[in-house]
Amino acid sequence: METEFKDIKEKLSDVAGILNQFKSEAVQLRVLEFLISDNLGSSPARAVRKGKGTKKKRAQREKPESESIGGKSKKKVATGGGKGAYVTIGNLINGGFFKQPRTLKDIIEHCDKKMALKFKANEISGKMVRYLRDEKLSREKNKDGQYQYVKA
Repeated sequence: METEFKDIKEKLSDVAGILNQFKSEAVQLRVLEFLISDNLGSSPARAVRKGKGTKKKRAQREKPESESIGGKSKKKVATGGGKGAYVTIGNLINGGFFKQPRTLKDIIEHCDKKMALKFKANEISGKMVRYLRDEKLSREKNKDGQYQYVKA
């Protein structure tokens, strides 16, 4: 057993420089597992599959950075450079899109196909209500029970 251990130790010292060149810990572990399993006859990869792997470390690395404000940790909020739903609907109103009655589905499809902007119905519906309250749009139900929005 001691001679096997010495052999493994010699092999590890030989490949330590090569292992350290890999930036990924996962790759380092795979190479090391291969060497150990080849010499010992058992696979440490089984232990990794049972929950002793690098998933926890990976999750810790992928956590979003946080900034400290007044002793409290606050996640950084990504500020998108794209147009939001409210601005997009405003542009559609000013551009004459609502001269004809339009359903939410019509608005979403138009934004997707013509403007390359993807919105969900729940992202747009609240903004539509704001324009209704500002009296820039009005709405009525069609024969299918869907609201149709038209410029007021």
